[in-house]
Amino acid sequence: MADIAKLTEKTALDVFTKPKGLDPYIAKIREEIDAFVPDTSTKKTRAEIASMALKVAKSKVYLDSVGKDLVAKLKEQPKLVDAERKRVRDTLDAWRDEIRAPLTEWENAEQERIDTIKRRITAMTTLPDESEGSEALKQHMDRLISTKIDDSFDEFIEHAALIKDRVFNDAAQALSALLAREAEQAELEILRAEKEKQEKIDYERRIAEEAAANAKRKAEEAAAEQIRKANEQKERAKRQAAREKEKAKLLKLEQERKIQEAVAREKHQAQREKEAAEQQAAQALKEEQRRAADKEHKQTIINEAAESLVQEFDLLSLEAAEAIVQAIAENKIRHTIIKF
Repeated sequence: MADIAKLTEKTALDVFTKPKGLDPYIAKIREEIDAFVPDTSTKKTRAEIASMALKVAKSKVYLDSVGKDLVAKLKEQPKLVDAERKRVRDTLDAWRDEIRAPLTEWENAEQERIDTIKRRITAMTTLPDESEGSEALKQHMDRLISTKIDDSFDEFIEHAALIKDRVFNDAAQALSALLAREAEQAELEILRAEKEKQEKIDYERRIAEEAAANAKRKAEEAAAEQIRKANEQKERAKRQAAREKEKAKLLKLEQERKIQEAVAREKHQAQREKEAAEQQAAQALKEEQRRAADKEHKQTIINEAAESLVQEFDLLSLEAAEAIVQAIAENKIRHTIIKF
């Protein structure tokens, strides 16, 4: 792999622009890989595997960086160079994984071994929740006792032994406290049950007393209701009698009022008839007086007219003159009138 460092710019251009131009270089890397025999039995040989894989990775980085620099300078041929770069990367990645596969497999197995031991230790340290009760804690302590701290714990054997003892002691203390709490809880449950029983007895007695009191109260209320209804009925009868009496009184008053109104109407009618008769008599008298006055007035005019005729005509008698004036007044003489 040391020969790779001798690539010059011109050589790099020839190598990267020629299809599979890097094959001679990566062939050398392959030769070294094939010549290397991986061994995972010792720490030193495992380090040699990692070193060989690192060399392959460095060769990949070097060749890729040379190609990358070349691409930066040769913009006209980027696709060829990039294709060759990718081919080299993929090839060397595959070879890296190939050479490191035994170590990776060993590391994975080693990690699984360690994780398995840690899970066993974690299982010992995980105490049941108090809500699961003392039996669950006892079972966990039994599992701790039955767990053997042997070579299966490998380099964690001392740690596992310490954890087991510590967790067992913690579990024992927790069990003692939990048993005390459970005993206390059991006692409280007994007291609670007795309290509930007494409360039930008190409740049933109170219900019976309340029922008796309710029955008595209802009986008293029923009796009071009957008395109230009887009083109401009596009161209604009194009010009804009073209403009947008041109604009869009002009826009597109404009858008396109607009689008084009838008498008043008759008196009023008689008065009106009397007034009308008196008015008619007065009107007749007045008319009679008017006619008499008119007759007297007319007679006066006739007399005066007759006297004037007698004075005008000496030969005419007063009777004849009055007859002539009367005839004129009665419109018997044409073209002649007399004004009264």
